[in-house]
Amino acid sequence: CACLILKRMRLRTYTLLYILLFCLLASLRAEAYGLRFSNYFAPSTPGIFALSQDEQGMMWLGTGRGLYSFDGQTCYPHLRPGPLTGGTIYALLRQGHTLYIGAGGGLALYDIRTNRYTPVNHSLKEVRAMLLDGNRLYVGAYGGLFIYEQGRCRRVPGVHYSVYSL
Repeated sequence: CACLILKRMRLRTYTLLYILLFCLLASLRAEAYGLRFSNYFAPSTPGIFALSQDEQGMMWLGTGRGLYSFDGQTCYPHLRPGPLTGGTIYALLRQGHTLYIGAGGGLALYDIRTNRYTPVNHSLKEVRAMLLDGNRLYVGAYGGLFIYEQGRCRRVPGVHYSVYSL
């Protein structure tokens, strides 16, 4: 009989703890209702694959239809699908006023101040990942890992498979 009483006390204790935990979580969720979110989208894009933000707070969006910037209210197109993008921008990385663009069509540099694009290497395809280490840019792409440094792009020896994450 004593075991049965202990089991009932435990059950009541656990039930009370679950009710308290539920009330606590419900109150935390209620506080979050004060936040407002709005859905924004880049016109006619199937998805956003990469994000970056510059010093002025402008968000840069790599999409299935090119490069867009978003100022908090409006999306502005910058680079439409073409040979450079291959249709989709998969990776963005910003250093100062330069935006590195990893796309289906390869790697490109975009100067935010002048709105100018410079294709870097047309032999790279499906650039999906980038990592900056000092002045050395590691580029993960279809067919391997590459290093872009001092205006040149070279393959990392021994990496012959596609690299889509760094």
